[in-house]
Amino acid sequence: GLNAYTSKDEGSYSAVFLKDNAAKAIKFLYELVFNPLLKNEAVKKEKGIVAEELKKTIDDPERRIGQLVFSNFWQEKSALGHPVLGSEKSIRSMTKDKLAGHIKKFYTPANMLLAIAGNFNVKSITNTLKDNFGKIPKKVGTPRIAKVKIANSGSRIATEKRSDMKQVHISLSFLNNLTFADKRDPVYAIFRKIIENEVFDKLIYALGLAYSAYATRQLYRDFSIMDISAGVSPANVTNTLKKIIKILNSKDIINEEVLTEAKNGYKKNLLLGLAKPEDYAEFIGYQEFFENRVLSPQQCIKDIEKVTIGDVNKIKREIINRNKSLIV
Repeated sequence: GLNAYTSKDEGSYSAVFLKDNAAKAIKFLYELVFNPLLKNEAVKKEKGIVAEELKKTIDDPERRIGQLVFSNFWQEKSALGHPVLGSEKSIRSMTKDKLAGHIKKFYTPANMLLAIAGNFNVKSITNTLKDNFGKIPKKVGTPRIAKVKIANSGSRIATEKRSDMKQVHISLSFLNNLTFADKRDPVYAIFRKIIENEVFDKLIYALGLAYSAYATRQLYRDFSIMDISAGVSPANVTNTLKKIIKILNSKDIINEEVLTEAKNGYKKNLLLGLAKPEDYAEFIGYQEFFENRVLSPQQCIKDIEKVTIGDVNKIKREIINRNKSLIV
């Protein structure tokens, strides 16, 4: 099967195939990415599809709030402040020539990484890759994505009222300097898991304030964002925010029991999340691209086991910073 997606910092194309079909699949993937037909009729059709996807993101409160976080942190000062899908105006203005120009400018070896995982013959696959992706010309002065500056400091609140929705989605977000390559990433991962466990247990099971509650972290090359989110009824907004803030301010939230629970949860999610070859390829690809190294799942687990209560409390003090926070 074939798949593709675009995010804030990458465009990804993937193929899953049987071992015997490796050569055909790799050639097809190369042609699809670097020599697309880009017929005017196809571009017009895809513009319509993307426009509908944009409307869907606006109607989905979880996805919408994610965009509001970025647009309020960066506003118009960075492309990070704009939706990945663009706007209705930018979608309408897209042309075949613009797409071809983008491919020519950015789809170069200096901006690429190719990851393969599964059952394959290394020598055979290497030769096939050279025969296809080896055709890509190396360019001098290939444009690279500029280093992102952390958005202006200061806490803020942003709201968007939607009369067509009966529920409210809340996000408390913290912008920080931790990145993919930061050696403290295992500690960051455990801290996020502890907070997620706590807000899920308290807001849903213990208090019945929310129908969904979780914590996420979005890692990039130059920064990351940690979000604590909840879906609630309008009547529970204030109480939910108070409980989230109380959890974050609690000095005794992190103990050996919750630390062990978080570590076990992390290990389970890591191993189950790598069951498919495409997931494993993304796992090693991200590490190579952003960290210039590749750790095995077993090595990642060893790093997680080393995390202490002191480590987590230290990272908590760094991340939970009112001066780089946003409530949406």
